[in-house]
Amino acid sequence: MAGIRNGKEILVWDMKGNLKHTYHAEKPVAAVAFHPTEDTIAWLHVEKEKSLVAFHDSQTGEHKKTMEMMSAKGPLIQFSPDGSQLVVGSRTMELWEPRFEKQILVFPSRPPIDELVFSKSGDKMLLVSSGVAGRKTCEGVAAPPNAHVAALSPDGGLLATAESDVVSEVVLWQVASGKRAVTLRGHDGAALDMAFSHDGRKLMTLGSDGAVLLWSLPAVKAGGGHH
Repeated sequence: MAGIRNGKEILVWDMKGNLKHTYHAEKPVAAVAFHPTEDTIAWLHVEKEKSLVAFHDSQTGEHKKTMEMMSAKGPLIQFSPDGSQLVVGSRTMELWEPRFEKQILVFPSRPPIDELVFSKSGDKMLLVSSGVAGRKTCEGVAAPPNAHVAALSPDGGLLATAESDVVSEVVLWQVASGKRAVTLRGHDGAALDMAFSHDGRKLMTLGSDGAVLLWSLPAVKAGGGHH
C-alpha cells in the first residue's frame, strides 16, 4: 500500500502495516498506483497542460520511464488487474497499454471520477463520482452506496467504502446483492485510502488520524469485526 505525504513524499507500507520505504519526488505527486506484480509503482504528476506518469522500482525508487498524456485531467491513476492497462485522469480519462506506451482510448467523465476500481477480470470498472451537491455515487454495483473512497476485493465479491470524508466508518458491501455486509469502526478520523490483500482475506485502511489498520476479513464475515 502506498500513500503521499506533503505532496512530494511517497510512503510504502507492507500488508502488516510496517512502513517499508519513503521516496522523495522532485515535483508534486497527485496520486500513486502499484503494478499488480508490485515491482513497479507509478507516480502521477498533474501539470497545467498535461499529465506525466513516472514509473519507478518499488523497492529502490529508481526511475524507469515517464509517459506523457495530453488529454488526461485529474488526480486518478489505476492499473488493471493483469497490469496490461492503465487508467489516468478523472475529468478526462485516458486508457493506456504502458508496456507499449500506447494510448487505447480517451473518454470524458462528467461529473469527475474520484475513485476507479477494476473488476478481477479487468473487463469492468467501478466508478466513484461526485454528484449533485457533492454527494458520491458508485456505478457498477447494485444499490450503489455513497462513498468517499472505495476498494474492490480481488474476487469482486466485496466492495469496501468509506462513506464520508468526516465519519470514521468503513463499510463492506456484497457486490452481487448490494447489501451492507458489515461496518468497521476503528479510526478516530475518516478513512483516506484502503486496499485488499491479494488473497482478499485482509483489508488495510489508512485514516486521517495517521493510523494504518489491518482488518481480518474472515473474522469480519463471521461477525468478529477485528483488526
